Amino acid sequence: MPFSRIIFLCLLLLNIISLAHATATREWTEKNLGDSGAGSYEGIMYSDRGRLSPGIKTEKKLYKDDVSFWTGAFDKSGELLAAGGTPPVVVRLNKEGIFVPLTLSSLSKEGKDANSSVTVLRAISGNRVVAGFSGNGIIAIKKSDKPDEFVLLCKLIVRGVWDLVEGENGFLYAATGPLGQVYRINLATGAFEVWAQLKDTNVRTLCWSKGRLLAGGGDSGNLYQIRGKDKVETLHHFDEESVQRIVEYKDSLVVAVNKLRVPADEKAEDGYKKYFKKLTDLPQGFGIDEKMPAPPDQMRSTTSNYASGAVYLIGKEYRIDRLAMLKNEHIMDAKVDGDGRIYLATGPSGRVYMVRANPDERELWTVQELEYINATAILMKDGSPRVFLASGHEAVAFMRNEKHGRSGSFKTKPYSPGRPARWGALSWRGSGVKVYTRNGHTPKPDNTWTKWIERTSGVAPESSKATSFAQIRIDMTGKGEFYGFSWRFAEKNQRPEIKTLTIGDRELAKGGAQRQITWEAGDPNSDKLEYRIAIKEESASMWQNVSGQLPLTELKFSLPVAQLPDGRYHLRLTASDAPSNFEAPLITSRTSQLFVINNGRPEILDMTFDPASGGLTAKVTDKLSVISELAIAVDGGEWRSISPVDGILDEKNEAVRIPLSGIATGQHTISIKAVNEAGGETVVQKSVALDKASVTAPIEELIVDDELPEEKAADEKHDASPSVPLTPGAPDKDIPGDQP
Repeated sequence: MPFSRIIFLCLLLLNIISLAHATATREWTEKNLGDSGAGSYEGIMYSDRGRLSPGIKTEKKLYKDDVSFWTGAFDKSGELLAAGGTPPVVVRLNKEGIFVPLTLSSLSKEGKDANSSVTVLRAISGNRVVAGFSGNGIIAIKKSDKPDEFVLLCKLIVRGVWDLVEGENGFLYAATGPLGQVYRINLATGAFEVWAQLKDTNVRTLCWSKGRLLAGGGDSGNLYQIRGKDKVETLHHFDEESVQRIVEYKDSLVVAVNKLRVPADEKAEDGYKKYFKKLTDLPQGFGIDEKMPAPPDQMRSTTSNYASGAVYLIGKEYRIDRLAMLKNEHIMDAKVDGDGRIYLATGPSGRVYMVRANPDERELWTVQELEYINATAILMKDGSPRVFLASGHEAVAFMRNEKHGRSGSFKTKPYSPGRPARWGALSWRGSGVKVYTRNGHTPKPDNTWTKWIERTSGVAPESSKATSFAQIRIDMTGKGEFYGFSWRFAEKNQRPEIKTLTIGDRELAKGGAQRQITWEAGDPNSDKLEYRIAIKEESASMWQNVSGQLPLTELKFSLPVAQLPDGRYHLRLTASDAPSNFEAPLITSRTSQLFVINNGRPEILDMTFDPASGGLTAKVTDKLSVISELAIAVDGGEWRSISPVDGILDEKNEAVRIPLSGIATGQHTISIKAVNEAGGETVVQKSVALDKASVTAPIEELIVDDELPEEKAADEKHDASPSVPLTPGAPDKDIPGDQP
């Protein structure tokens, strides 16, 4: 044999063998590790594009149950203050890591402000902190000479204070509701005045930027600029109705907005006039229009009047870029760090997101999953986020932990291919990471699992036993990134499964009568399958292939019954996984119940007409199939069903006896049709002459007696009593009644 031919055959054999192994191998692939439920994250953030990166490690600090933190701030000494509650509460985190309540003096007497809450806490100049309240319009201040006590600064004629910002010349500005007013307060005296009236029910946020005051409307979607008392202009209108937060970053503005489930359909001034005529008529507890989100003390519910959130960047010359959109989540707070990373606290998922203040980088990262209903506030310190506040049924703060620098770990959920498998090479895309794997036989890893083994991308372990579960751990440090992985494994081959096998009725086709054979089949290994069909007569010992030389790939086959001898048959369907297992394919067969192939027709014998009785008789017979239909037609008219003598079509031989008494006298053509179960049909005609005697021959009549047995017995008794003859024209003396 020529050497070139030997080389060709060797290459062909190697190709076949490698193909067999490749098609028998499957892989566990995770291209998007940011999908919900992909695994557990510790100090890792993940993006909507499937990337992992070291994030922020936090330590949970709990205040107490049934209280919520809505806002917070760092004072000049660097200590954390957090506030919220219903009744209102402000706490300080001491050096021992314990929250200590601060004194609210006469602001919150026992039971008096049970429906109010601290909604905003801001650190301002002079080592002071101001707090705004919902429910009573109070603004309090903590001064440097009394570091653990808040005292009353002023009480505005509003129900809710939603934001506070320090301006110039010792003035504080307050965003309020439900009248859509912005107040200016003198920090030295507490004197206040309405600085601007906006076309909103609530003013949600304020921002002091380059000598101007910016405000966000709560139900108009308007971003306002206020350059002096009553000097208001609209900078931009957002389709989302509520402007939640405005943050200045370099020469741009970051604006977080929310879309309401029920958009406002009327102007604010028209809305509040329905409730009161003057400010002193403001009803107790009235803080938010019914179209607006619930007040803070009611926001622990998983429901929200917000439908979605978004964050925009307004650059120079008012170019508007939407950086991110959150479906079914609303934004509660937004902050920007020194590197232009925008952090978003959201609900009702309790997540903290991050997106860069750069229109060219719109990748949305999930920084933290706080496992609470709402992430309520992001507190910045030294230009970076240090604390995330959350609410649920606890007051909790997540403190940033930087003891180990930027590092984190991600564990996938235990993965099972469905049955034991041998695990091979693991490949991934990323940098600055270490990847580990372990295997076991239990759904939850325990001490029976293997220890974590560090892996090299694209290299198989030295030895691998078949296991039912596998797990991957990814450790990251510094600026590491991870994009996804593919871990190949080979299961022990399993037999195909034939779930159903159906043989259809006989039907006529172009090539003759046929039966449609259909089935359902699958393979536990998801292998490709091929099929063959064979039949044999009931008494035969050999199967006859009827599906052809090439195997079938579809789940149906037309059995050409017209080409097969009549008889009773079994059909056998065989499924094979040979397309995916060249070396050692497995097969499964399923045999049908007996069915009849009958290409013949019924016979109608001894068709006879008796002129005396007017009746027509015949015998109908079939060799293999039960007679399924009998019908009669007169003079080529419509076919009308008839019954055999015994009244039921259930045998291969049936007798017919039909009276023709309802047909007019004269010469007629009578047709009888018989059909067997296989669909074979026979029609026989006979000419008959009907005379008057035949037409009027008596017909047996079926009488149905609906009378009850008791009534029938009484009638019979009455009929048996002696009768009294009645004289015509005279009354019966034995029958009572009126006499003439």
